[in-house]
Amino acid sequence: MNFLLDSAGQLNWFLVILICLVCLIMSAFFSGSETGFMSVSRVRLRRSGLSDTPRGRTLLALMKQIEEPILTCLIGTNFFNVFISAILTVAMTALFGDRGEVAAFAVGATLVITLGVLVPKVLYREFPESLTLASVPGTRVAMVLLAPVRWVLRGYSAIWKFLVPDGEGAASGGLDRRNLAALLMTN
Repeated sequence: MNFLLDSAGQLNWFLVILICLVCLIMSAFFSGSETGFMSVSRVRLRRSGLSDTPRGRTLLALMKQIEEPILTCLIGTNFFNVFISAILTVAMTALFGDRGEVAAFAVGATLVITLGVLVPKVLYREFPESLTLASVPGTRVAMVLLAPVRWVLRGYSAIWKFLVPDGEGAASGGLDRRNLAALLMTN
């Protein structure tokens, strides 16, 4: 990762910190948006009148094909979490040598889990309509940028469905809504 080095060949800490902040913000955005999409109430959205706004209409349209924004959020979250881990590992090994890997893990895990996952998920769960509406433009851009990745993943999933036919699907008694409700009622 030569782009992290300055002209003297030293690690550019400003750039490392800046990239880590961007990665954390993006991880938080995707992680929170994922929770938001799953938490938005169509009824509350319509009652508030927000469903009549351009963003509200876009959000309702995205919710009709919920797999696409959710898959986009999962891809984005994973990409930025892996990227921050790689940057932190390079930075910490430059600073601490071989022990830097442990430091990178400790710092990265703490930052990503608290600021990149837990805090945004709690916020989007508490304020799903307003935060998810605010996330719609960014999610749409990410959906366009990550469309090829989603396409590859859907192909990968189709291959597995072909290789493992009818074994676990809802039609064969898998966990669809009805079976899940029956399972929960038995305990």
